[in-house]
Amino acid sequence: MRADAPPSGVPCGRGLNPEVPGRVPGANESCQVCEKARDMAAPGPALCLFDVDGTLTPPRQKITKEMDDFLQKLRQKIKIGVVGGSDFEKVQEQLGNDVVEKYDYVFPENGLVAYKDGKLVCKQSIQGHLGEALVENMLEELSKETSLFSIWKCQDPQTLHRPVLGPASIHSVASAGGQLA
Repeated sequence: MRADAPPSGVPCGRGLNPEVPGRVPGANESCQVCEKARDMAAPGPALCLFDVDGTLTPPRQKITKEMDDFLQKLRQKIKIGVVGGSDFEKVQEQLGNDVVEKYDYVFPENGLVAYKDGKLVCKQSIQGHLGEALVENMLEELSKETSLFSIWKCQDPQTLHRPVLGPASIHSVASAGGQLA
């Protein structure tokens, strides 16, 4: 049981607070759902991680004031982290320029970049890990195997993009460790 959870057998609030959905009028004992949650909770501190696109925001859009307010209220009770596949600048566009101050953890680029308590703590790239020559070789082999991929290099040597042409759309797909355009 987590230290901040009421002990087993203590009323949970679902039965005591008339505004809580699912309240049973007159109930004073803890509900089975809360008892089960207490039993399943890991000891020690907890962290809630949220995906950005399609979870906290509509895809590629800014966070709503209501969602932002909710997360800041939740952050008063538990550590909050956000995870996104986009680069840091896009996460800033969606969640605000102060994203690293508003959340305890920020993981853009699928976690290859990590911020904790407002400070950059880790930054990795596929080129740095595998080496430029191996990455170039992999991209050449990929281009031989499929005509769906058009491979080009960006000005930024840390960024590799592959536009994927489909019957109805064009998508930009980044390599592991790359950045989405």
